[in-house]
Amino acid sequence: MTGFQSSKPQSKVISVFVAFNFRDYQGPKAKGLAYSLLKVTDNAFSFNYCCSRERTKHKWTAFSAGEFQNAILSTGHHYKAPLSVFVATATGEQGRPLSILLLQLGYKVQTLVRDPSSSGAQALRVLRAEVHTGNLGSFEAVAGAISGADTLYLAFPPNLKNEILYAENVLEAAQQEKVTQVIYSSVARTGDHETFPDWSKEYPSAQYWIQKDEIEKMIRTLGFNFWTILRPAFFMQNFCYPKCNHMFPGLSETHTLRIAFLPSTRLDLISVGDIARFATKSIQPPNRFSKKTLTLAAEKLSAAGIADQLGAVSGKNITVEYLPDQVARALRKQGNGVVGAQIWQRDVCYNVDIDALSEYGVYLTPMTEALSKESLNW
Repeated sequence: MTGFQSSKPQSKVISVFVAFNFRDYQGPKAKGLAYSLLKVTDNAFSFNYCCSRERTKHKWTAFSAGEFQNAILSTGHHYKAPLSVFVATATGEQGRPLSILLLQLGYKVQTLVRDPSSSGAQALRVLRAEVHTGNLGSFEAVAGAISGADTLYLAFPPNLKNEILYAENVLEAAQQEKVTQVIYSSVARTGDHETFPDWSKEYPSAQYWIQKDEIEKMIRTLGFNFWTILRPAFFMQNFCYPKCNHMFPGLSETHTLRIAFLPSTRLDLISVGDIARFATKSIQPPNRFSKKTLTLAAEKLSAAGIADQLGAVSGKNITVEYLPDQVARALRKQGNGVVGAQIWQRDVCYNVDIDALSEYGVYLTPMTEALSKESLNW
């Protein structure tokens, strides 16, 4: 398959996709194909990506797109560089799958990392991402790294105490560098925090909810041409090692899911891969989901349902142990944030309308597909 995008000034973007056998389109035939596409669209091209499908089912092989770029240039048409996306935390749980997907689709990816020697940073360089060294807390570092980007994808790791400071730096730099689009990954139920039972400034994780709400308000009011807010629910990848050792102690060793749920509690779940696909859909065209807030989940599962799914993926027998409410509340009072979050999931919940997401055309991945024995790593 070859993917091109073409556009005239002040005209609607046209996408052209042509399936072909790579062996049949080399040299002069590549040039001929470029001429044919130009004749159909009468436009300049922005090259996205090329790959060829071998005869073996579902096997794809990437190859150099140089001949197609040169063929287009030889026609006298302008070659436009692909869109560039600054992914604020490209080595993180959300940023990594998004960066890989964007690079596979032919977008440029820019990012900023604290440790350029880390395995995550090195992997991005291998994929030809533009990796800068610095900290999101430094305005100068962010401005230098974001320069030239068309789109900003903003997501922060959980429990970041100075999330607003980082967001202000990144958003101010994006404005200075003329970024036109912002996509922010927030969390389901942001903005509803004052309706939570017993809400106060002393509420568990109060600052978490307040910061998410403040950042959403900034994005809506700073004047970017296009913005989209994604509000994912609970990540399916939280059941993978090593994160599961913190979220669900004992799961990887004893295969017991200890949780402060009721048997009737159902948890909204989403894969980080699905978040990446929603983000990518938001980028081209940028007005597709602009000025929209999308709350994301793919499945609603009880603790027993989660155990069944994890058992199917891991091949192990997963049992569920329900923490009594009195024990759970005592642990929360002692500062156990994980149990506190489970009580919130039980009593408040993410409340995602999964059916409403069907209109956006993004496949929602069930847990048995999103996770594998290898990704669980236990």
